[in-house]
Amino acid sequence: MASHNRWSLYENILKDKYRELREMYLQRHVDTWKLDKDDEGIKIYTKVDEETGLKTVRGEGVINAPAQKILETALDVSTNADWDTTMEAGKMVESHNNYHVIYNILKRIGLLAKREVLTVFHSFHEKDGTIYGVGTSIENPLQPSVSSYVRAHVNIAGWILEPIEGRPDSTYVTYILNADPKGSIPKTLFNWFVEQQGMNVLNLGKYMEKKLRGIEN
Repeated sequence: MASHNRWSLYENILKDKYRELREMYLQRHVDTWKLDKDDEGIKIYTKVDEETGLKTVRGEGVINAPAQKILETALDVSTNADWDTTMEAGKMVESHNNYHVIYNILKRIGLLAKREVLTVFHSFHEKDGTIYGVGTSIENPLQPSVSSYVRAHVNIAGWILEPIEGRPDSTYVTYILNADPKGSIPKTLFNWFVEQQGMNVLNLGKYMEKKLRGIEN
């Protein structure tokens, strides 16, 4: 597929995923989410797909940093493993007009085969200052599957960054993930892994506070 056709396809895919993420977020209080954890001000909600038994996770809480800085940090793939406890390594495959193709290798779960993930990501900015950053799995000729890994499928991975009135240096952050690990993996183990992803709001917040303190010092 020619490069311009590929980016056009990614743009259309992510427009649909943005609408899906926005609907999920706006319906969060009337949907069937269950509060699983409340840790250091971060709430972790999950809901189970009745057909697959797999969980979707939603983590939310306040990060003491502006929304744009949070987005930039989340997109700095070279440092993601410093705060995402599930990631082993990552790289930016290619970018075009703020659309980014990102490749991640996840840490091994038990004795299972390692997972790799290839996604395209873009951020949508609303008039009220809210940022919807959304990613989903795609194929890309620059990053074919590695035979020793299982390529997991991310249906939707999204960051919702909402400004807090009167607190310009703080943001209400929500992270939503719906994925399929593919291959052979016990559902209970994968669901545990998904819940760990929900804690990325807490992990990213701590990482950014440490980073900002370093800059100030």
